[in-house]
Amino acid sequence: MERVHKYTSLILYTISGFLLGVGFIFPALWISGLIGVAVFAYLLNKTENFLLALGGSFVAWTVKSSLAVFWLWHIYPIEWIEHDLGAFELPVIGFYWFIVSIFLGLGGAFFSFIWLGLRKYFSITSGLILFPVIWVGAEVFSSLSYSFLTLGQGVTPNTLFSFGYMGYLFGNHELFLLSAKIGGVYTLSFGAVFIGYLLFLVYKIFARRKALILITAIITMLVISSGVSSGSMSDLPTKGPKVAVIDTSFNGAFFLEPSHTDYKYKQISEAIDSALSLNPDYIILPEDSRYTNSDISSQMAYRYFRFQSSDSQTILIDSGRVSKIGEASFLRATIYDGTAKKAWVTDKRYVVPQGEFVPYFSQVMFKLMGMEKAVAKMQGTLDYQPGPSLNQNEFSEAVPAILFCFESVHPYAVKRLALGRKVPFVAHPISHAWFHESEILRHYLDVMLKIQALWSNVPIVSAGNMVKGALYTSNGIKISPTPVSSGDNWEVSLISW
Repeated sequence: MERVHKYTSLILYTISGFLLGVGFIFPALWISGLIGVAVFAYLLNKTENFLLALGGSFVAWTVKSSLAVFWLWHIYPIEWIEHDLGAFELPVIGFYWFIVSIFLGLGGAFFSFIWLGLRKYFSITSGLILFPVIWVGAEVFSSLSYSFLTLGQGVTPNTLFSFGYMGYLFGNHELFLLSAKIGGVYTLSFGAVFIGYLLFLVYKIFARRKALILITAIITMLVISSGVSSGSMSDLPTKGPKVAVIDTSFNGAFFLEPSHTDYKYKQISEAIDSALSLNPDYIILPEDSRYTNSDISSQMAYRYFRFQSSDSQTILIDSGRVSKIGEASFLRATIYDGTAKKAWVTDKRYVVPQGEFVPYFSQVMFKLMGMEKAVAKMQGTLDYQPGPSLNQNEFSEAVPAILFCFESVHPYAVKRLALGRKVPFVAHPISHAWFHESEILRHYLDVMLKIQALWSNVPIVSAGNMVKGALYTSNGIKISPTPVSSGDNWEVSLISW
């Protein structure tokens, strides 16, 4: 077998990692991910030294992951914490981006360890199944590895952080996106790696010229077919609920000013009044809108809403922080059910590291940097934990399931909600106040939500702060609602299906 010099090999593994990940930043280059799989498989096949293969795989997946989480840079400048990090802001973001990439990159070492241990028992063509199966398992391992980096009070190891899964690149292919019906992003990852390994096999088995012709033909066919639509508006049912989506534009700095609280409440109240005048079946507010006080009992809050809305039949979804002296905070959604004349509550299950709580690792790093006061100050506000009310199965049939912001990155989140009970749709309150309208993150989450809607066969309707809400249909189409009214920092749109 041809030996590959270790330094040249590491450079080639780096290139394969770039090919695997560049499509996460530039979605139009999604096909490069499949080529990256082929290059990665070729390198593993040529690398005889076990430790070199292990290290090379780690490097490739770390580079891939660094591109998959490049959106972390878009939190600059940091506006949502009271402590000013000053000149430390960019170094802190860069260090966190680097460490996250490394922890996710451990999935590459895991992959090569399993693959190299098993391949001697199978033929090279058997890799068409074995290679993608191990790859999907390694992606899940990456998620688990990342969760150890973000452990905190009330936060346990998990596999929810799915950024970097190859299935999200393959989800940019309109036709192959439909395979998410079978197994969500896991099916798409399997398909993407299957095709990538197939390209490697073609190069390995056929004569060089014939192989290049076949590979070019396969890639051309994939690129051309990617624009074929998987569905259209005409595929949607014509009779469905009428949902009023309220989008707002309050940036991260806005929430730090106590004087802005009354203004924000006034603007949201105006938006709700405007939405109620349309007599919708549902109104969805962005995450953490705090139209009502989440600290009071749900029934007391409902009586307040009933008075404010003149006993409307509309179902309204609000959310806000629940804080008790001496205890951690959590984010609670309150669903005001105008049909059942009661309120339902559910709490956020997956909280955001750095944005809603400070992980143990970050606490240690800040203290090593001599920033003990910053840690203490951040822990005073970034003290969220998963809430106690997580079961949505008791909600009435008319009430949608609630998927909080960040929970959409868990590949199984919507499927789990849909299995718990029959739901009319999933309401997805979100806020991108920290990310300065990042287009990379927005597109990434759009693909995630399309895949989740397909797999669960349940529509998802989002309402956003600093991002526009949308409908993600059960056949994988994103539809923007129609704006009907607007005011300072708010817009009301309607969607029906």
